[in-house]
Amino acid sequence: MAVQLKGQSGWDDKAKAAREAEAQALYEATMLRSDDTVRFPKMAGLSTYLTGKPLSVNADGSINVWVGKVRAIRPEAIEVKMQGPRGGFNWEPLVPKDGE
Repeated sequence: MAVQLKGQSGWDDKAKAAREAEAQALYEATMLRSDDTVRFPKMAGLSTYLTGKPLSVNADGSINVWVGKVRAIRPEAIEVKMQGPRGGFNWEPLVPKDGE
């Protein structure tokens, strides 16, 4: 069995390019970056949240979030961890509610 080191095959470069393209598409569609922290309700109507990292946007508009496994979440349910003016952190909805 032949062992390939990183960079010897085009596969690593293609995978890296694909990840970068997905990250760019995520940013353009939602203004989210791959290193942002997001949360969403564990189940509808509960105040328990799962926290993870956004990965990509699906064709139906849902966002893939990594929380130990990939979950597709509607943007309306996602909150983003933002730094406030005094340095503290708070959770802001990704999609503003009507009237805000």
